[in-house]
Amino acid sequence: MDEMDDMDRTNSMGLWRYSKEFYAAADIIIKSEPNSGISTVAYYLICHSLELSMKSFLRGKGASLDLLRCKLGHDLAKLLKKVEKSNIGKFVEITDVDRQAIKVINPYYKNKEFEYITTGCKTFPEIDLLVAFADKLICKTEGFCFDSMNIHDSK
Repeated sequence: MDEMDDMDRTNSMGLWRYSKEFYAAADIIIKSEPNSGISTVAYYLICHSLELSMKSFLRGKGASLDLLRCKLGHDLAKLLKKVEKSNIGKFVEITDVDRQAIKVINPYYKNKEFEYITTGCKTFPEIDLLVAFADKLICKTEGFCFDSMNIHDSK
């Protein structure tokens, strides 16, 4: 399979489905130990869900994999700005609380601090804020991602 086949096969609905799966995994961890404090695994999973939700929307809008992988990467703040410029507001109301939660969590996520141990003091937003934002993105973009999944099919 060449790179073009890979590009054609990565569609908005596939990314959306992965986002929903990461969300579900985070939900299981959060509910399994509700009083355990901060779970880096749960934070990672919910942030990855957010990343994939935003990328699924952008892919449905015609974004290339190069843009999603190389230029936006794992930077949740850049992704948020890009989806807002791409009119996600037509589907999802993004609040100042959502923006602030992304601003606070982004440095840890984009620098892979949930995947590799780093020492030092950290300040995380309440995970419930990220969960609510992820849930909103998943619920409100499903139809758009489904309708847009063939945008990258070969002609």
